[in-house]
Amino acid sequence: MSAGAGRCGSVMIDPVRITISIDERLWVEVRRFAAARRQTLGQVVEDSVRANLLRWDRENREPFELRTFHAGDFQAGIDLDDDSAVLELMDGRP
Repeated sequence: MSAGAGRCGSVMIDPVRITISIDERLWVEVRRFAAARRQTLGQVVEDSVRANLLRWDRENREPFELRTFHAGDFQAGIDLDDDSAVLELMDGRP
């Protein structure tokens, strides 16, 4: 495994080297943040990007609609935590 290579599941992933432009004041804060947490600058950038992508995904995901079908009325007096009572009801036993 090369230095800095990571594992994602069973697939080896080598890090990608990139150049970015960043506001100097922000860069000072990022360096300070990384030093306080004893992380590399790469780790801080990766964690920040990951967190922002997850937040974006949650904010932009299509709402999930649970479709239900009417299967009859509820049965009064049936405790859904009582397996035997539920099975008796399903079998048609009184």
